[in-house]
Amino acid sequence: MVGSRTRCGGIVAVCGMVAVLGSLGLAEDPASQPAGIRSEVDPRVELIAIIFHLVGNPEYDKCRVPAYGQAVEEHFKDHRDHEVVRFARSLRSSRGVSFDAPMSLAVHLGPPPELVPRIPLSPRPPGVDARWRERDIERFLELARAFAKDGNFAGFWDSQRDRRELAEQRMTAVVADRLHQDWFDEFFGAAPGARFCLRVSLMNGPNCYGVAFRSVAGDGSAGGDELYSIMGLWNVDVRGEPAPDARVLPTLVHEFCHSYCNPLVDAHLAELRPAGEALYARVKQRMQRMAYANWETMMRESLVRASVIRYLARHEGNAAAVREGLSQVQQGFAWMPGLTRRLVAYERQRDQYPTLDSYMPEIVRFFDEYAKETSTTSAPTTGP
Repeated sequence: MVGSRTRCGGIVAVCGMVAVLGSLGLAEDPASQPAGIRSEVDPRVELIAIIFHLVGNPEYDKCRVPAYGQAVEEHFKDHRDHEVVRFARSLRSSRGVSFDAPMSLAVHLGPPPELVPRIPLSPRPPGVDARWRERDIERFLELARAFAKDGNFAGFWDSQRDRRELAEQRMTAVVADRLHQDWFDEFFGAAPGARFCLRVSLMNGPNCYGVAFRSVAGDGSAGGDELYSIMGLWNVDVRGEPAPDARVLPTLVHEFCHSYCNPLVDAHLAELRPAGEALYARVKQRMQRMAYANWETMMRESLVRASVIRYLARHEGNAAAVREGLSQVQQGFAWMPGLTRRLVAYERQRDQYPTLDSYMPEIVRFFDEYAKETSTTSAPTTGP
């Protein structure tokens, strides 16, 4: 039962999601032509993921491609106590450097073993997670360069060429006819010069991350922002080789949405704080089980997840959008029907609100109203 375990009006929320998505005539748009995108296995991503795997970070310890995982263990078995591993372990325990933080740094670097920063990393640029201190970045990169050379990462990389190419080809085939890149600019507002970068990670298993490389005028970088969806691999074929399928699409869209939604939420944190803190207190245990350690992260996730529902309603049809909405309610985002309804209103008033940024005061108002309306009927949740 989806709704029976959800407080904050759980069953009502489920019915509301069906009503919102099922009664508005939101059908897929087959006439819209998706732009092509090519997936790549990225040596920066794999090197840093391997380091944090050797640290023992649980989120980097879930490789689902057996032969690749075995190859990592065998190739780097004599380097499990390398100085970069010890340092990264200390960063996890003292600064919480985990999950998307390592990936946010990876996309700001050149290829290994040199790992030359693509832009100055001091002061820390906006795309690098705040859990990284500038002095820690410098030390980590020094040690990571040594690890790449000492552990012959180049040799490991070459040994996995066939597997890498297979993963790239299969992921590219899955998304080529399904990902509608034009929707992002249409929905959020244009991001001139931004490039979509799909990275498929053999090391990351079921964990995926949305990070961005933000260009700054005069920083010497080539081109505009790079919006990354770093997709782990969790499906394999009968031989145990990477076999992503169409079920990756909502996650892929989710990760790209982070590059748009996170800055919008962050620009309004002061206004969102009262409602965010109140709602987080009710669902804290659920959020923490998903590694959402604070109300700010929950708010970013809320806007991302509602945006994914709107993408699915547009391009995958009502049924896909309803399934996604019900899933979000089940996971603890009981306000998803109301938030989705506000995004529908936004789409219908684009002459008044040309971008989602211009509509953010209405999003803030929604959360304020929702938190007040449910304050006396909701209690902290402890269920799954």
